[in-house]
Amino acid sequence: MKENNENGIISVFVLFAMLFLLLFVMTSYYVVANKVKLQNDENIQLKKIYSKEIDVIENESNLSNEIIPIYNIDELNIAGTGSYLKIKNKIYECGIGKSYMLRNDIIVDIDEDIKTGRIAFNDYKLYSSSYHIDNFSYKIYYYKDGSYWKNINYKKYTDEESVENNFTRNDFSLLNNYENLESYTYMILWTDNNNEFTNSDVITQNIKAQNLNQIEVYNKNYNDLDKEDGEFYIFLNIGNKI
Repeated sequence: MKENNENGIISVFVLFAMLFLLLFVMTSYYVVANKVKLQNDENIQLKKIYSKEIDVIENESNLSNEIIPIYNIDELNIAGTGSYLKIKNKIYECGIGKSYMLRNDIIVDIDEDIKTGRIAFNDYKLYSSSYHIDNFSYKIYYYKDGSYWKNINYKKYTDEESVENNFTRNDFSLLNNYENLESYTYMILWTDNNNEFTNSDVITQNIKAQNLNQIEVYNKNYNDLDKEDGEFYIFLNIGNKI
């Protein structure tokens, strides 16, 4: 009789153990399945926001035709691409021909861009004829090595056009804003035809350049630039504060 009782207790214990294991497995499966569903839902939402296909978001009631506000560099990167962007619960189509407005100063960390190996500066968007960006007294600044810089000259390729700025354009009369510097520190940064970062160089000179050929760092590195397909950007150091 005692042996039968012991066998019965063991059987009950095994049964409870199996039930516990089954419950654990089902709970784990349920948790994982929910996580997968949530991730899929998030991916669908991202596709809705960033997709270029209008029919993907045609049922969205908060698609806005207002001027598109730009608060940071990520939003400025999307401007003009045709993708959709969600800002403050409104969805905007960020295409060519749209109107935009800077609502903050934008500061770009050059070192962070260099770490990625791909450079895509956006000053040209303020002056492109493809769409209109009202800077509304806000500006784009670049930060590197503890100092702030302004992009004063560039040669850049976009999907629509080749954009080249020079000192004859009033858009970039930035040097006139910095007449009283004791010296002028210029930096050049360039990429190859795949927009991959190639190199950069910095030179300080005593005179303010009146044209591109008076920038020593440009002359020094001229032969290393890919003038057919690569891009280059020239910056002026404006100090450690803005």
